[in-house]
Amino acid sequence: MTVELIRVAAGIILRGDSLLLVQQEMGGVGRWSLPGGVVEDGESDAYLSRDWSNVSYTSP
Repeated sequence: MTVELIRVAAGIILRGDSLLLVQQEMGGVGRWSLPGGVVEDGESDAYLSRDWSNVSYTSP
């Protein structure tokens, strides 16, 4: 069996007692997950230290 490793990154963004989640459709079903994605070859890890304090969002 061959195992393929895939680098991914996810963010945990908290404000007070709220957690930021994203809804993505997978197989016709909406799934909630942490924001993030696959890290492509050549991409750096610099985004991991980004200052997210200026990001605004509202709850539904």
